[in-house]
Amino acid sequence: MSAKEKSLADEFRQTGRHFLAGKPIDISVLSAMIEKQRAQRPRMCTTLTDLLQAIQDEAGRGDRGAALRHFRAAIELASDSDRRQRATAKWA
Repeated sequence: MSAKEKSLADEFRQTGRHFLAGKPIDISVLSAMIEKQRAQRPRMCTTLTDLLQAIQDEAGRGDRGAALRHFRAAIELASDSDRRQRATAKWA
């Protein structure tokens, strides 16, 4: 990942902030980023896709609390994965 390219965790944070502010969320960027990394990290991407679907469902029902919990889980998962990937690249 280049310095200019946003990480998945950063994109989830930004989308979560928009949601928290009451703005409509567009998951197309997140979906594209997840698909781009699916070959390298298939399990993480499957989990993030499931979390993103849960976020959409909960936002549609107006369950902000549950949607925010899923945003936090997605951010944590993506952050941990990014850290592991950077550490692996550092030692390779």
